[in-house]
Amino acid sequence: MTNLQGGRSVANWSDVDATDIRAYIGLLILAGVYKSKGKSTRSLWDDHSGRAIFRATMTHTKFRLMNTTLRFDDKLMRPSRHREDKLAPIRSLWEKWTHHLTMLFNPGEDVCVDEQLVPFRGEAESGPLLSFGFNKNTAAVSYIPKRGRNVLLLSSKHRDPAVTEEEKRKPVIIADYNHCKGGVDNLDKVVGSYSCRRMTHRWPQVLFYNMIDVSAFNAFVLFTAVDPSWKQANIHLVHRLLLA
Repeated sequence: MTNLQGGRSVANWSDVDATDIRAYIGLLILAGVYKSKGKSTRSLWDDHSGRAIFRATMTHTKFRLMNTTLRFDDKLMRPSRHREDKLAPIRSLWEKWTHHLTMLFNPGEDVCVDEQLVPFRGEAESGPLLSFGFNKNTAAVSYIPKRGRNVLLLSSKHRDPAVTEEEKRKPVIIADYNHCKGGVDNLDKVVGSYSCRRMTHRWPQVLFYNMIDVSAFNAFVLFTAVDPSWKQANIHLVHRLLLA
């Protein structure tokens, strides 16, 4: 679809192929290794302060063109699909990506998904406020430990509104999440440091960048699962070496 968009919007457009796309993604990841998130890409191609590998891989002009024309669907066919599916601009790629994720790794018994923090305004009684909700397969908890902060968690493991015996009386769902959330925290820290995100006003491209970030971290998880000795090293150093 990138070639389709390029042919419509760029004069004298030259089609890109799979090799170009792989090179483009590789440069995005490498830009993340150099912690250039939010910086102008021009600096990476600069003759004096830039990196030779960027200039050797493709011209800055071509990289910018691929950035602006990158598409995951036919824009002209989108309106009819968008009425049924808000993810239509990137749905096809998203479905392929999530399908492959489940094929590559079998998680353990405890699986944590990042928490959702919802802004809260209003008066709260002293001490944390709790509310639970249950259906056949899942439990949900709303936990307000202090004014202005509401933690929402959804669990498929817990079946009752149990709380811990400590003074703070946290829901057991929260306590279990805190105990198992190391992988979530590591993902947030590493992706925050080495993200490939570039500045864009198009949300499908933002989601695409995040898919690359998560895929890179997943590759790190798979690598350390095969060779656990790497886990003894600093996670940021190992991830940086793996990306490079």
